[in-house]
Amino acid sequence: MNKILLALLVLAISVPSLSAKRPSFPPKEDPHQREEWLRSTYISPENEKNIPANIDELQRNFAKSLPTASEGYYAKGSTIQSQTWLNAGPNNIGGRTRAVAFDVNNPNILIAGGVSGGIWRSVDGGNSWVQTTGKKEIPSVTTIVQDKRPGKNNIWYFAGGEVLGNSAGQSKGTTFLGNGISKSTDNGLTWKPLESTIIGSEAGVFGRIYRLVLDQTNQDKDIIYAACYGAILRSEDGGDTWETVLGNSANINRGPRYTDLVINDSGTLYVSLSSNSDSNQSGFFRSTNGKDWENITPDELTGNYTRTVIAAAPGDMDLVYFLTMHYGSGGVYCPEESSGCHTLLAMEYNDGAEWYDLSENLPYMKIKYITGVYNSQSGYDMCIAIKPDNPDVVIIGGTNIYVSDYAFFDSDNTQWVAGYNPNYNPYVYSDPSVKWLDIISEWRNMMFPTGGWDFHTIVFHPTNPNIVLTGSDHGIHRLNNLEESIDNEEFTWDDLNNGYNTTQFYDCSIHPTEAGNETIVGGMQDNGTWATFTSSVMFDEMTGGDGMHSTINENGDILVSSQSGNIMRLIYEDDEMVDGYNFAPQSDLGVSFAFYNPFEINPNDTKAIAMGAATGYVYCSDYTNESAASYNWYFRDLGYVNVTNVAFSTTPENVLYLGTYYDGLYRIEDVTNSNSSTEKISYPSEVNYAYTSDIWVDPNDADHLISTLSNYYSKSILETYDAGDSWTDHGGNLEENEDGSGNGPSVRAYARLNMDDGGAVHFVGTSAGLYSTRKLDGANTVWVREGENTIGMAVVSQIHARQSDGRIVVSTHGNGVFKTNYATSIDEFDAKTLGFVVSEVYPNPASEQINFVLNTDNNAFVEVKLLDIQGIAVANILSEEFTGTKRVSYNASNLTAGTYFLHISDGTHFVTKKVSIIR
Repeated sequence: MNKILLALLVLAISVPSLSAKRPSFPPKEDPHQREEWLRSTYISPENEKNIPANIDELQRNFAKSLPTASEGYYAKGSTIQSQTWLNAGPNNIGGRTRAVAFDVNNPNILIAGGVSGGIWRSVDGGNSWVQTTGKKEIPSVTTIVQDKRPGKNNIWYFAGGEVLGNSAGQSKGTTFLGNGISKSTDNGLTWKPLESTIIGSEAGVFGRIYRLVLDQTNQDKDIIYAACYGAILRSEDGGDTWETVLGNSANINRGPRYTDLVINDSGTLYVSLSSNSDSNQSGFFRSTNGKDWENITPDELTGNYTRTVIAAAPGDMDLVYFLTMHYGSGGVYCPEESSGCHTLLAMEYNDGAEWYDLSENLPYMKIKYITGVYNSQSGYDMCIAIKPDNPDVVIIGGTNIYVSDYAFFDSDNTQWVAGYNPNYNPYVYSDPSVKWLDIISEWRNMMFPTGGWDFHTIVFHPTNPNIVLTGSDHGIHRLNNLEESIDNEEFTWDDLNNGYNTTQFYDCSIHPTEAGNETIVGGMQDNGTWATFTSSVMFDEMTGGDGMHSTINENGDILVSSQSGNIMRLIYEDDEMVDGYNFAPQSDLGVSFAFYNPFEINPNDTKAIAMGAATGYVYCSDYTNESAASYNWYFRDLGYVNVTNVAFSTTPENVLYLGTYYDGLYRIEDVTNSNSSTEKISYPSEVNYAYTSDIWVDPNDADHLISTLSNYYSKSILETYDAGDSWTDHGGNLEENEDGSGNGPSVRAYARLNMDDGGAVHFVGTSAGLYSTRKLDGANTVWVREGENTIGMAVVSQIHARQSDGRIVVSTHGNGVFKTNYATSIDEFDAKTLGFVVSEVYPNPASEQINFVLNTDNNAFVEVKLLDIQGIAVANILSEEFTGTKRVSYNASNLTAGTYFLHISDGTHFVTKKVSIIR
């Protein structure tokens, strides 16, 4: 008799008693604080209800109508001048991963997805990766499943949309949903959305999907189940049509917020629905056909239970585990360290459900300095799995991973196997006798050797279940010998983030002046701050936490920060850290910090720095004096002013501008004087509630500013020459409508590079890629997309431009960092020879309507004709003189199916675009 059956017999007689509360251990982070900050960056009290739920899909469709640099918009005559953008890494660390899977036929093939980084495929067991979702597609991935039936193994599905901790596309941006379910029929090489699941303008049921499962026992029908926010749905035809079997898909906010679903080897389904539902459907359910459901909710499930994750035992055993997070009362396991209560229940089904409460056996391990306590951070990181060939071995994941080889039926056979390193010593930070390099060494020792933390999925190898993959906030890791590791009580993980470029950068920085300097420093979501000092794409870890803002001054000083105002100076020699210190303001100043707190070095005094705070700003007169730096701050409380950006003037000196959320700009006339006059500067009234995502101050004129605003449905790029008395909006073709409304992307960052001809190239980072223009011209500004096939439509969180060598570096929130050297001697833009630039045609194929956009920088008389396959004109679509942007739609409903060509000409230049009409 195996251990689990023996334990079931014992527990059938005596259910374990409840555990008492235990001492506290502070959680590592607060993903909900991060989520709330990110949400504030794109939404305001004025426009919250006007932003459609599928804004990510809408903005990408809109961005497809914009010209790209590869089309030669900056070309003179017919010469194309476009940039080569290279991915600069980091290739040795991954971003948050909720889904990873082995190919059942060839386990060397892995398919994984970042929550904002798209689908990636490896053919060599994780030694290298290739992104297989397109650069224009929504990149959110939360679940992946393969059809394992004979002859159908080339079919895969994935879906996206996070509910908890969502930062998919949010670095100075928005909480993006997924866009339904996508399908591959070529073993993950290409993907196509299922039309029936693409979400509409409302937050449809397919916008946030926890899990997809296939009924592998049915050979006649392609049965798919989707556990979604609000409901459980079922399809019998491979996703062409759907029916709701539990919950409320018509009004998801009245259905369960959290759902999960598993199917065992015999085809029996188990479902969890959270209690925060206006419908009467909550609890646990069982079905043998996916249509008729038995409510098996146990008496032990009480209170406000939120997220539950489920695992089914292998084979035909009707043994299922349910791990549940509770708010308030209801959970048996409630240590203070766990940010909530949890219940772990096992169920055996024999003509009815028999329940066993294993909650008191959830781990609580005091090892050396820290405590191994099960903590899901309120359901953010939560997973469970049962070893396919041995149901005695059960693994649970949260901030840490724990394994029991007695199926959690006692507390003595549980081991702490990944996450925080049990030997990590957090007390070194408060010990003044500990040197900085020892502190950094301990910080890097916080994690198990290459094991990740904050775990979201656990997957077993299909033929060797001793091999385990995990997906976490640090990407993908592998354990090669599970049971041997359990026996030896030693766990070593292999890092599989070898070019799996899914890191989510909040920020980046480069050396501001030194030509050829390859240093890139960047802060990432939950991955700390890392850097490269050469052209290598392999980065080195600098500090931990949520890596936030960073900067490098002309002397090479590197300043970095983590969440809540923690700021450090790092001292490097020959690319090696030799010293450093934390110089955050002393607590007696009474400063309240936000999650993200930007800072900048004063260009007029490189020993001084200003940093934003939740209610104002702080200024340090000398951060270079280690012993006194924390005392060299003053705090200026501006009331309810959440500072989102800071920028200094050069001429005149010491003027400080503060960007805010909800309250425009503030100008501090002399930041070196703590009593200096402060002037509030308002944006145009229609955007006064916006979030200031970036500020540029003209080094030769402190009254000349450019501000970017990251809110949707708002003007986004504002310039003033008189310190805010008047503003000009340069959104141009980045806005669907001149007033800023519509589906234009959210703008997060601005940089400029001066050209030899006296002009400049202006760059903006958006929620749909990087854009540039040679001419700011108000509503007529024409922005073109850079890095069409590299950066694509990734969320760009920061841009830095170096004048000395034209180096441009951009960070993205989902695909790492990109770089180029932009030639500053590009021939002066000549609109007379340009003619026009036309976007791609969309949709393509089309059935009812075809759309495209024409852009020109000067008057051009343009004719557009539609030609059939023989080259015969079947329609005259346009014959018009215009300047700027012209959006064209043509009703194609009367055309027969086939291939057509748009012929666009200004009499000197012409472009032909192919379009297919389907019926």
